[in-house]
Amino acid sequence: MSPSTPSRPTVDALADSLVQQASDLCEDEAHLSRVIAGLDLPLGSLQDGYKRTPSHGYELEPILRVFLYKLAGEYSDNELADHLETWQYLAMRFGLGGIPTQQTLSYTWRHRFDDDLRRFLLTASRGIREEAIQQDVLRESPSRERSDDEGHSEISSSKELTEDRIRRVMRAARDHVFPAFDTGRAANTTYSDECILSMQAYLSMANCGSDQATRRFSRMSHREQTPHGDTLTRAIKKLGKPTGRQSTLGEYYHTGKRKRTEPWARVFEEIQEGFSTATENIIEALKETKPFREPVVAAIDITDTVFYPSPWEDYDAGIPRQDFPAPVNGLKEPGERGYQFATLTIIGTNAPIILAVEPVKANSM
Repeated sequence: MSPSTPSRPTVDALADSLVQQASDLCEDEAHLSRVIAGLDLPLGSLQDGYKRTPSHGYELEPILRVFLYKLAGEYSDNELADHLETWQYLAMRFGLGGIPTQQTLSYTWRHRFDDDLRRFLLTASRGIREEAIQQDVLRESPSRERSDDEGHSEISSSKELTEDRIRRVMRAARDHVFPAFDTGRAANTTYSDECILSMQAYLSMANCGSDQATRRFSRMSHREQTPHGDTLTRAIKKLGKPTGRQSTLGEYYHTGKRKRTEPWARVFEEIQEGFSTATENIIEALKETKPFREPVVAAIDITDTVFYPSPWEDYDAGIPRQDFPAPVNGLKEPGERGYQFATLTIIGTNAPIILAVEPVKANSM
C-alpha cells in the first residue's frame, strides 16, 4: 500500500466525517445533488491513481462528487450518464466541466480508483443515503421509484397515459386552469365550461378524434350525458372571441396576405389572457413544493399540429382556397401542413410547465 494511501481506520474516519457533513446539509437542502455539492471533501487524504493532463480527464474532486451522487442515489453507470446528459447543470454543480460517458465512468471506477478510495466512496455514500432517506431528501422504494433532485424516476418518466394519471391531471386543471377561461356562453347551457374544457383536455391527452374522445370521456367522467364532438368544437371556438360568439373562417381572410393574418392575431390575444392567468395559478399552487431551483432548466421548442385540408381550390390551375388559414405552414414531411407553435418551457420536478406560446407564421402554402 502506498504511504500516501490512508489505512482502513483512516478511510472509515474520513467517510464518517463526510456522512456527518451530509447530515447537517440535509437539514437545509432538499435535494441530493446540492448535498453532495456542499460537502468539503478530504482531498489531501485521498490518493488519486490517475495521471491527469490539462487536456484529458477530469479533476479528482468533481469526479468524486459524481460517484458519491451515483452511489448514494443507487444509480447504474447508464442511469448516471443519462442524468448528467439530461440535467447538464449537475455537471456545473459538481464542477465537472464536461459530461463523462458511461464508459468513462466504468473505467474510472475500475482503473483510476484504488481499493481504499473505492471503499471510502462506498462507505460514505451508504451513510449519506441513509441520512438523506431519514431526512426525506430521498425516498426509498422497492420499485426503484426514487426521488432525486430532478424528481426523475423510471416510473414517473414513463410516457404511458393511464386513466389514473388523466384523473389527477383533470383535478389539477379544474382547480387552476379551467377557471381562467370563459367561452362567454349563457349560464344555463346544457354543458358547462368546466365540462367542455374537461373534454377538450382529455381529447388532447388521449390524442384521439372528437368522436372517439366523446366515447372514452363519457366512460371516465361518469356524467349522464357528454357533449357531441360538434358541440365541443363550437364551444371551444368561442374562446377566441371577446363576446364569446362563435367565429367562422370567413371572418379571417381579406385581400392581401398581411391583412389575412390580423384576425388570427386577435384570437391569439384573447386566448393569451386566459393562458397567462392559468400559468400564474399553476406556479402559485406549486410554490410550496418548490419544484424549481437555480439554475432553471428551460427549453424552446417548435410544436407542429397537422392540418389536413388542401390549400388549393384547383391544384392544377394553381388557384388557392381563399378561406385557407394563413397561419398554416409547410411541415417537415413532404405534403404535410399544419399550425406551428414556439413554446418556452421550464422543467420542474414533475411535468414541464409552458410559460409562453407564440404562433409561427411562414409563407409556405
